[in-house]
Amino acid sequence: MKKWLSTTLFFLFYFQCHTILAQSSNKIWEIIHKDTFPYLFQFENIEQTAETTLKEFNDHYNKESEGYSTLLKTAFTFQVLASHWQAVDSLILVSRKNAPTISNELVAIKLFLDYLSCTQVKKSSACKTKKNKIIQYLKTNTISTESNENMKWYWISKMLEDTVAIQRKSELFEPIQTLPSSLNSPQYSGAILATQRTPQSTNLLISNGYRQNIQLLELNKKNQWIDITSIARLDSIPGGHRLYSIDINNDAYQDLIIIRKNIQIQKEYLYPSVLINQKNGTYLDISSSAGFNVPQRANCVCFLDSNKDNKLDIFIGNEGYNSLLFIQEDGLKFKESANTYGIITGPNNIVDCWTTDINQDKQDDLFLSAYKSNNYTYIFGNIEGKYPFFINQAQNTYTTYPYSSGHFLIGDFDGNLTQNIIANTNLSPNSKDEIFNMLSGKYTPSEYPLMWTLDTIQSQQSPQQQFPLLAYERASINIDKGEAQPSILFGGGKDWDEYYPLKLYKYQNKQFQSQNFLLYNQPISINSMTVTPQFKTQQPILWMKGGGDFPTLKNNIASYLQSTQGGKFYQIILEGSQRKDAIGTKIVVTTLDLNGQQTQRMRMIQATDSQGKGAGQNLWLVPKNSKITKIEITWPDKSTKTIHKIKGKNQIIKINQ
Repeated sequence: MKKWLSTTLFFLFYFQCHTILAQSSNKIWEIIHKDTFPYLFQFENIEQTAETTLKEFNDHYNKESEGYSTLLKTAFTFQVLASHWQAVDSLILVSRKNAPTISNELVAIKLFLDYLSCTQVKKSSACKTKKNKIIQYLKTNTISTESNENMKWYWISKMLEDTVAIQRKSELFEPIQTLPSSLNSPQYSGAILATQRTPQSTNLLISNGYRQNIQLLELNKKNQWIDITSIARLDSIPGGHRLYSIDINNDAYQDLIIIRKNIQIQKEYLYPSVLINQKNGTYLDISSSAGFNVPQRANCVCFLDSNKDNKLDIFIGNEGYNSLLFIQEDGLKFKESANTYGIITGPNNIVDCWTTDINQDKQDDLFLSAYKSNNYTYIFGNIEGKYPFFINQAQNTYTTYPYSSGHFLIGDFDGNLTQNIIANTNLSPNSKDEIFNMLSGKYTPSEYPLMWTLDTIQSQQSPQQQFPLLAYERASINIDKGEAQPSILFGGGKDWDEYYPLKLYKYQNKQFQSQNFLLYNQPISINSMTVTPQFKTQQPILWMKGGGDFPTLKNNIASYLQSTQGGKFYQIILEGSQRKDAIGTKIVVTTLDLNGQQTQRMRMIQATDSQGKGAGQNLWLVPKNSKITKIEITWPDKSTKTIHKIKGKNQIIKINQ
């Protein structure tokens, strides 16, 4: 049901927004407004017949108007999701008079829905009959006005596939109510980020967009979330679309960075906020004094030591402007030096960035994804042995594609103890021909998400194509299920008029396999995801923040507790001497079960951001009847440390460099 279901959901909420603005007392919108996710409508004692629904639609739209067919589909979808079958039949009858093509679509959908039970049981003659009814109806009736015939049939087939794939609950997560309503009433889209005001505290930074100031929450000794924004002296800091938590000045305290860009305002750019933790519970805004008030439209931030002086430098990827590289000098002063260091990307749209030692020379390199342009792979080098400089080696490393690049996903997805880098694609649903090429096998390198390992980049091998990874995600995190490789949880995002459920991907047989599911009270369009550990048990609590063009798109915050699956979660805390937050450190954890089966898992420690990178990276699941037998650490300077005797108080393991 992917194509028009998601489209109608968009118009459903767009229409809702306008009716609210008109101060309509429409009962149907009151019902919708009560629930957070459109697939989980709950009617309780209120029933809406198709005729009543259409009457209320017609109060605002004429039957001859362009919006009538869309609203008709919306009403149908609304009734189907509520399993109101009598109303579905009524809608089909009513639509035959005014929109016969749409009526044919509705009948086809009903046939699909009738066939759903056959996908869960062994096929029978009755199921074969139902399937033949679908095929015959599609052959003899005009179903869609889609001009591309191949795409028309694709979207129709996806109606069944997506409906079957969506599970109404997940055994992996369960809802957990943690935030009081007074702290969870955002009006705009934004982001949420787990951070630590002190090394012992648990905090959440919440942004509701640049139109509202940020909130900093903290978990107190009574296991309650309280607002400490004023205490931390962050009252006057506006929000942004992406947040970062990292130790900028190497004092073992987490600092904060907030980036923003122009959205529906007259200014061409908005400056970032760089907030330094003062180690006394407050933060100091050094954005202007440190030199960050440079014109920009920031999409991403990455952290690296560009000149090997043991100070963290800050890269900002922009769209419409050249990217920026702020070199940290003494006294927390920064000098913008992108041109000097050879990083020239403007005016291309840099979507995401990633720093790692690509060529294993103990120096940070920079990998950039660009939308509708070739990607950049900046390898560090010295001119005459003394002038630091980056050279774009994308052509030589087979990293120029995908052409329409999206976000990076980092992890050991194939389970071979090496770092994988996935460059996701950023195709619009308007690019129907490209999408169909992907489905039919007639593709080009610009259309597939690609996955590299550091080894393949060094040896100049071609990456692995990774369709069907979801191409339009806004947030994703790695999920530890106690297996050799992590799964990837993609946020149920929105691209133009399309809404997506959560997708859980696992790498199997050289390809990712996916599962769709929905969670109770889930935001409609997930802008941001982060993870905090639960008090005592260290179980990850997954936080989601919604986002959309209208307040009615439910920009709320939801939280879910990840199941232990019978095992235990351990928190491994690294304390480095050069980089005290251990960014760039490689960890390999070995576990052993009662049958002697050994499992090894690898992670690279990265900066934590609000789109999910680094979320929960220090939380490790030890499966039932298993134990940790070895932890191997490779620090950023390539020194190593191996621990065989594992001791942890309250399941917290601390390791010093």
